[in-house]
Amino acid sequence: MLISIHPDNPQPRLVQKAVDSIKSGQLVVYPTDSTYAFGWLPSERAPQDRIARLRRLDEKHLYAIACRDLKQAAEFGKIDNDAFSVMKKLAPGPYTFVLPATKQLPKRLHEAKRRTIGIRIPENKIVQAMLALLDEPLMTSSIPAMPGLPEFYDPDELFEALAAHADLLIDGGVCGHEPTTLLDLLNEPASVIRLGKGAIDALL
Repeated sequence: MLISIHPDNPQPRLVQKAVDSIKSGQLVVYPTDSTYAFGWLPSERAPQDRIARLRRLDEKHLYAIACRDLKQAAEFGKIDNDAFSVMKKLAPGPYTFVLPATKQLPKRLHEAKRRTIGIRIPENKIVQAMLALLDEPLMTSSIPAMPGLPEFYDPDELFEALAAHADLLIDGGVCGHEPTTLLDLLNEPASVIRLGKGAIDALL
């Protein structure tokens, strides 16, 4: 199913429809401030297994979660003073912060010996509206990183290619194709793992 949500003024009825789909355990494609991404509830294993097969990911893969704000992020990642200072400068925005994971992550992730988690706080009105209604984060996986798929610039091409892989596709307009800038906040000072859309001038 494909729905179109206005990127600047998300329609509450359609945002609720997307949230209902997510809460029912479905896998969605949604817009972010970097690229389109897959999203699902952290408590749901089936969508994550689908993503692992689709992207050919092993158990050691670092998944990320999209959070509404720093307060919610602190429930799932251990944010010390240094990490907080960096995140305060850059979030919300097109960044993924690697942090030590807390025990709030689903038990199955801890069983996989997970010690770290990627945290996203996207600056996208559709995502923020969804997260506000969900009142919990989204597990998230970027789409351009998928093997076998080109980097899509046109949402129509993207949705056509992914129609068989997701339960709901949210058209929020053109997002771009650059991944997030990936920052390691496990140690001081912060280091750049991958330079993407997010500028790092504030860290220099």
